[in-house]
Amino acid sequence: MTIRTCIASQRGGVGKTSLAVNLARSLVEVGQTVLLVDTDPQASATWWLGQDVSRALAEALADGSPLEPGVVSTTSGVALV
Repeated sequence: MTIRTCIASQRGGVGKTSLAVNLARSLVEVGQTVLLVDTDPQASATWWLGQDVSRALAEALADGSPLEPGVVSTTSGVALV
């Protein structure tokens, strides 16, 4: 069964990134497969997970290209776009 979760708020500084990253890591720890899609323009979740920022998501949204080439594995086990 696939479960999709969105963490969103228009306000800044309310903990969206820390919640998303920690939830993703926690789910991986209990054996779940997680794909975290970082839509933040500053790519904060990508930075928190120790990855270099790429334009994979922006390009996929702009021209409809597939997301798969932009998915990277992190050391914590979370897949990230």
